Amino acid sequence: LAMAKSKDHNLAIQFLKKIGNDVFAADGQAGFRQFLGQLYKDWLVQIAARGGYYSGEVAFAEAKREFPDDADIHLLGVEIAVSEKRWAAARELLQARDYPLELKVRAAQLDAVIKRGQEEEGAVIIRFNPGDKLIPVDAYLNGMYLQPFEIDTGANICTIPSSAVDALGIKID
Repeated sequence: LAMAKSKDHNLAIQFLKKIGNDVFAADGQAGFRQFLGQLYKDWLVQIAARGGYYSGEVAFAEAKREFPDDADIHLLGVEIAVSEKRWAAARELLQARDYPLELKVRAAQLDAVIKRGQEEEGAVIIRFNPGDKLIPVDAYLNGMYLQPFEIDTGANICTIPSSAVDALGIKID
């Protein structure tokens, strides 16, 4: 545990695998496996919290290889993908297995986060104070011309000034 905190979980796990049988000889393999599994989970939680999908993907693959039936480790892999906004990977991982009753709520929460993330992907979110009649925004028109706008929440049309039309090279008859 000290090695995991001071250096990193990967080194601690490799060290534990080397000395595990000697240290846990009196306790048997069950104690060793439980401790090793918890180290993997702590490692995955740490990666999910700080981000880093590619290091998380490697850690998850290693944990999954060591504990292929551990649903908690599987959900941590989903959380790592979610933390990096890799919605398709998160969805694929989440749907890859069934979860025991004690993890169904967590799986459902992750599913909701993934759905919301996928819906918002590519969407533009404008934050404003409720009750404002005009909302100021800057937008790039055709990806090349920055134009300030005021969104009128009651308007049913949108116009751009002639200077923007000219700058964009739009010809009006």
